[in-house]
Amino acid sequence: MVAAERMHDAEHDILLIPSLLEGLPSVLLEAMAGGMQVMTTETCGMPDVVEHEHNGMLIAPADGKAIEDSVLRAAESAELRKRLGCAARETTRRYRWERSALRLEALYWRILEKEARAAA
Repeated sequence: MVAAERMHDAEHDILLIPSLLEGLPSVLLEAMAGGMQVMTTETCGMPDVVEHEHNGMLIAPADGKAIEDSVLRAAESAELRKRLGCAARETTRRYRWERSALRLEALYWRILEKEARAAA
Protein backbone atom coordinates (compact mmCIF):
# COMPACT_ATOMS: atom_id res chain seq x y z
CA MET A 1 0.00 0.00 0.00
CA VAL A 2 1.23 3.48 -0.85
CA ALA A 3 0.47 6.30 1.56
CA ALA A 4 -1.72 9.05 0.10
CA GLU A 5 1.00 11.68 0.57
CA ARG A 6 3.25 9.68 -1.76
CA MET A 7 0.70 9.82 -4.58
CA HIS A 8 1.26 13.23 -6.09
CA ASP A 9 -1.43 13.49 -8.78
CA ALA A 10 -4.99 12.27 -9.27
CA GLU A 11 -6.63 9.77 -6.99
CA HIS A 12 -6.31 6.97 -9.56
CA ASP A 13 -3.05 7.20 -11.46
CA ILE A 14 -2.11 3.54 -11.68
CA LEU A 15 -3.90 0.30 -12.42
CA LEU A 16 -2.27 -2.72 -10.81
CA ILE A 17 -3.31 -6.24 -11.84
CA PRO A 18 -1.21 -8.69 -9.79
CA SER A 19 -2.90 -11.83 -11.16
CA LEU A 20 -1.35 -15.26 -11.14
CA LEU A 21 -3.66 -16.42 -13.92
CA GLU A 22 -5.56 -14.01 -16.14
CA GLY A 23 -6.73 -13.76 -19.74
CA LEU A 24 -6.92 -10.24 -21.11
CA PRO A 25 -9.26 -8.28 -18.85
CA SER A 26 -11.22 -5.44 -20.42
CA VAL A 27 -10.36 -3.25 -17.43
CA LEU A 28 -6.73 -3.32 -18.59
CA LEU A 29 -7.66 -2.04 -22.05
CA GLU A 30 -10.09 0.49 -20.58
CA ALA A 31 -7.43 1.92 -18.26
CA MET A 32 -4.91 2.05 -21.09
CA ALA A 33 -7.43 3.78 -23.38
CA GLY A 34 -7.93 6.36 -20.64
CA GLY A 35 -4.20 7.05 -20.49
CA MET A 36 -3.68 5.44 -17.11
CA GLN A 37 -0.38 3.81 -16.34
CA VAL A 38 -0.82 0.06 -15.99
CA MET A 39 1.31 -2.53 -14.27
CA THR A 40 0.54 -6.20 -14.35
CA THR A 41 2.11 -9.57 -13.90
CA GLU A 42 3.56 -11.39 -16.90
CA THR A 43 0.75 -13.93 -17.18
CA CYS A 44 -1.34 -15.21 -20.05
CA GLY A 45 -2.62 -12.36 -22.26
CA MET A 46 -1.04 -9.45 -20.42
CA PRO A 47 2.30 -9.40 -22.30
CA ASP A 48 0.36 -9.45 -25.58
CA VAL A 49 -0.69 -5.87 -24.85
CA VAL A 50 1.67 -4.46 -22.23
CA GLU A 51 5.27 -3.86 -23.28
CA HIS A 52 7.51 -3.35 -20.26
CA GLU A 53 8.71 0.24 -19.92
CA HIS A 54 7.02 1.21 -23.19
CA ASN A 55 3.30 1.35 -22.39
CA GLY A 56 3.23 -0.13 -18.90
CA MET A 57 5.16 -2.31 -16.51
CA LEU A 58 5.32 -6.10 -16.45
CA ILE A 59 6.15 -7.80 -13.16
CA ALA A 60 7.03 -11.43 -12.44
CA PRO A 61 4.04 -13.30 -10.99
CA ALA A 62 3.96 -13.78 -7.21
CA ASP A 63 6.89 -11.38 -6.68
CA GLY A 64 5.63 -9.12 -3.91
CA LYS A 65 8.87 -7.14 -3.69
CA ALA A 66 8.86 -6.41 -7.43
CA ILE A 67 5.24 -5.28 -7.20
CA GLU A 68 6.06 -3.00 -4.27
CA ASP A 69 9.12 -1.55 -6.03
CA SER A 70 7.15 -0.91 -9.23
CA VAL A 71 4.28 0.80 -7.42
CA LEU A 72 6.66 3.00 -5.43
CA ARG A 73 8.65 3.89 -8.56
CA ALA A 74 5.47 4.90 -10.39
CA ALA A 75 4.10 6.77 -7.38
CA GLU A 76 7.24 8.85 -7.17
CA SER A 77 7.44 9.78 -10.87
CA ALA A 78 4.69 11.77 -12.53
CA GLU A 79 6.80 11.82 -15.70
CA LEU A 80 6.94 8.02 -15.81
CA ARG A 81 3.18 7.73 -15.26
CA LYS A 82 2.50 10.27 -17.99
CA ARG A 83 4.91 8.69 -20.51
CA LEU A 84 3.62 5.16 -19.97
CA GLY A 85 0.00 6.35 -19.90
CA CYS A 86 0.35 8.21 -23.21
CA ALA A 87 1.97 5.19 -24.85
CA ALA A 88 -0.77 2.97 -23.40
CA ARG A 89 -3.44 5.19 -24.96
CA GLU A 90 -1.71 4.89 -28.34
CA THR A 91 -1.48 1.12 -28.00
CA THR A 92 -5.23 0.76 -27.51
CA ARG A 93 -5.91 2.29 -30.91
CA ARG A 94 -5.24 -1.24 -32.22
CA TYR A 95 -8.20 -2.49 -30.18
CA ARG A 96 -10.88 -0.08 -31.32
CA TRP A 97 -14.17 -1.69 -32.36
CA GLU A 98 -14.02 -0.19 -35.84
CA ARG A 99 -10.62 -1.71 -36.58
CA SER A 100 -11.53 -5.04 -35.00
CA ALA A 101 -14.76 -5.21 -37.01
CA LEU A 102 -12.92 -4.50 -40.26
CA ARG A 103 -10.31 -7.16 -39.52
CA LEU A 104 -12.99 -9.70 -38.60
CA GLU A 105 -14.97 -8.93 -41.75
CA ALA A 106 -11.81 -9.36 -43.87
CA LEU A 107 -11.20 -12.72 -42.20
CA TYR A 108 -14.75 -13.87 -42.98
CA TRP A 109 -14.35 -12.84 -46.64
CA ARG A 110 -11.08 -14.78 -46.92
CA ILE A 111 -12.74 -17.88 -45.45
CA LEU A 112 -15.74 -17.58 -47.78
CA GLU A 113 -13.49 -17.12 -50.82
CA LYS A 114 -11.41 -20.15 -49.83
CA GLU A 115 -14.52 -22.28 -49.39
CA ALA A 116 -15.91 -21.09 -52.72
CA ARG A 117 -12.67 -22.04 -54.49
CA ALA A 118 -12.66 -25.46 -52.77
CA ALA A 119 -16.28 -26.10 -53.81
CA ALA A 120 -15.63 -25.11 -57.47
